[in-house]
Amino acid sequence: MIMVSTTEIAKLPVEDRLKLVDFIWDTILADTDGPPITDDLRQFIDERLADIKRNPNDQCSWEEFRRSLPYSK
Repeated sequence: MIMVSTTEIAKLPVEDRLKLVDFIWDTILADTDGPPITDDLRQFIDERLADIKRNPNDQCSWEEFRRSLPYSK
């Protein structure tokens, strides 16, 4: 097991720390069914899905969004 101290992680550039967070989140999701969905989150998701149906041309794909983030280069 590779151990990295929080001090070492804190010294990384922000871009690298964001990539690390993204990687860790992806591994958690791959190993689980994901986080529990609260009633508020379910309502938000339902509202977003309704908006997508009403305005399909106002949306972008997940990949397009990720490419637009400053750390995704």
